[in-house]
Amino acid sequence: MSDHDIASLLRDFGQHHCPEEPLYQRLCERLAQSSQACGWLAAAEPTQRKANLLLAAMHDQVLAEPSALGAWFASAGGTRAPDDAGLDTALEDFLQAHAATLAHSVRTRSTQTNEVGRCAVLWLLLQDLTRARRPLGSTEPVRMALFDFGCSAGLNLGLPWMGMTLRSPRLPGRQTSHPATGPDAPQLSCELIGPWPPHADAPTAFELTHRAGVDPALIDLHQPEAVRWLRACLWPSDTVRRQRLDAAIALARAHPAALHQAPAGQGCLQVLEAWLERLPKDTWPIILNTWVLYYASGPALAEHRSTLQHLLRRHRATWVSAEDLHTSTTLFGSPPTLPPVHGVGRDQDHAQTFWVTAQAPEGELQARYVARSHPHGQWVRWDA
Repeated sequence: MSDHDIASLLRDFGQHHCPEEPLYQRLCERLAQSSQACGWLAAAEPTQRKANLLLAAMHDQVLAEPSALGAWFASAGGTRAPDDAGLDTALEDFLQAHAATLAHSVRTRSTQTNEVGRCAVLWLLLQDLTRARRPLGSTEPVRMALFDFGCSAGLNLGLPWMGMTLRSPRLPGRQTSHPATGPDAPQLSCELIGPWPPHADAPTAFELTHRAGVDPALIDLHQPEAVRWLRACLWPSDTVRRQRLDAAIALARAHPAALHQAPAGQGCLQVLEAWLERLPKDTWPIILNTWVLYYASGPALAEHRSTLQHLLRRHRATWVSAEDLHTSTTLFGSPPTLPPVHGVGRDQDHAQTFWVTAQAPEGELQARYVARSHPHGQWVRWDA
């Protein structure tokens, strides 16, 4: 990619993908004007050549040691506003002072998917799947096994211990809560847009008896630098997400899942296949990906879809995919005509997560667009 292409990528990200982080909007505009910064991003792995990788590398350095630029990062105790005229000078000095570190981070690291706020939507989907599987009148939980493909630190696998509150702004007073298992476990909050899902009020109807995941760049939660990188991948001003991440990290340490590291592509798929082979026959496998395949190329997506189709049929498994519109369309075809979701960032398809469930009982992939949500799970519209 040329410097011009990288600059356009940075500007697009600032204008469309981070409306809730004014600092990143301003930084993206300034970074697009820096041939040095554009050169770093151009040297990144093609699947990681994203604006948020460069922003995470900068955020990580701000968290690692004091700097003048830290005065604009709330996560580092900063209080200055993004429109402060001093930002441009502080940014230029920061880029020069840490050029070698930033260049190395962008060239060798990858952004990490660790937003457990999405687990509120995942819980709704698993509830919906369970309603169709559980015999009429039965109160026994359905035994499920959850495999997180591209699990990073495996934080989504702490779902059984998380609490959540679901509320509807269009139905005053309508809300339901499911308590966490302990006072320090993450408590998720999700706004339900549109119709109220029929299973949102019901007690949890499934039991996750097996939890596992795989990632090419697995995060060790016992390494301080690795945990700092997870925090660096968050928006600096989002205190709620930072507190939720810290709670999820503590939860993952207390209830570790079986996590594996393997080469991207077929390496990860081989780990998944071996895990499926070992599962008890009375356990329903659920294969999850959340904003992971977004980073894959077109041929890699086609290969992934083909392999998953085979595994779904062979093991009677279900695929739950939460990706952007482009990735979802590539994997499953265009979504049906869906009612608009109005509000800041909601009208734009690229600012939404498209949740799809897929099975292949007769060999052919059968996909269903189920819901759309905020990328971090702040709201969801149930479309099923």
